[in-house]
Amino acid sequence: MKTYQSIKADPRSGLFGKTIWLMALVAMFLVSPLASAAETWPLLAGQSTDVGTVVVDHDINAGQVSVTYTLTDPNATFGTLHLWVGNQTNFDNLDKSNRPAPGKSPYSFNATGLTTHTFTVDLADVFAEADACGKDIYVIPHAEINYANGGNDTAYGFEFDGKDKFNARNKKGAAVGAWWYYGVYNVVCTPPTEDDQACYSYKGETAWADGSRYVNPGNWATYTAYVAGTTVDLFAGQTLDAGSVTFSAVNNGKVTITIDIAAGWRFAPVAENVKIQGYNEAPSGNPAPGNFTTHKAQASGASYTVDVDAFNFYGVHVDVEKVTPVACPVTQPE
Repeated sequence: MKTYQSIKADPRSGLFGKTIWLMALVAMFLVSPLASAAETWPLLAGQSTDVGTVVVDHDINAGQVSVTYTLTDPNATFGTLHLWVGNQTNFDNLDKSNRPAPGKSPYSFNATGLTTHTFTVDLADVFAEADACGKDIYVIPHAEINYANGGNDTAYGFEFDGKDKFNARNKKGAAVGAWWYYGVYNVVCTPPTEDDQACYSYKGETAWADGSRYVNPGNWATYTAYVAGTTVDLFAGQTLDAGSVTFSAVNNGKVTITIDIAAGWRFAPVAENVKIQGYNEAPSGNPAPGNFTTHKAQASGASYTVDVDAFNFYGVHVDVEKVTPVACPVTQPE
């Protein structure tokens, strides 16, 4: 496993001054969204052992920032994950008395047994002003690590050494205190160039997690028999591969369901585009997704994760849209 020894200081300068750009919506065609710039930091356990990655990205159109934890150590799984995010003022106001201990982080997720998880945070929760372009997000990603041999450790996504922030030093000038790492992510909003500008059309489809039909013959809607740790296809319009649905092992009476959208598709921008119903016995009769009671939500981005009660069967219904590149409308000079 790779280890890290050198620690870099927080270079505050040079992180600002990005240009704000507006995008136009033309009839049924949408110019491609402002480009994001994902950053990847190593996930370091015990201060220096590389066990995975933390990837920070944003979707300026959805108004969200995502933080994805992924383990690359084949002998490790996650315990509980913690996340603190804030703007520069929030970070500057941290001191030894209010440094966010992992257990007090505003975002947490019990990822026991998993090797990846994504947090999604609204940019409106980080910045009071409407526009986030060109601004910095301070991220403190913490993970509990469990090893196959029974050992465990604590890990942080590493870009800068948190001990340097408080400037506590011993007689030899070395930083002292509890170790922790953090990163600084800049919300880059870059306009599309003439070469990469594109327009798209969107066609709505109904999608179901693959499985057995509720009614056969009849409605093609399907439900899935629960098997821990399995992934099934998400079919739109009965035969189109729109992504996948993964069911975790039961943990404290809950099952984590993760919906990943395939390239060329997106969650339809409508309320309650994800509807889930759990069943103790195999269902029959035409389903009515609007009456599902286990879980309803509006998802965005490329992935959606939720914890639901454990059942023997699940109906997972998703409203999606097929994204198709089309010729951009030509603007005629006046």
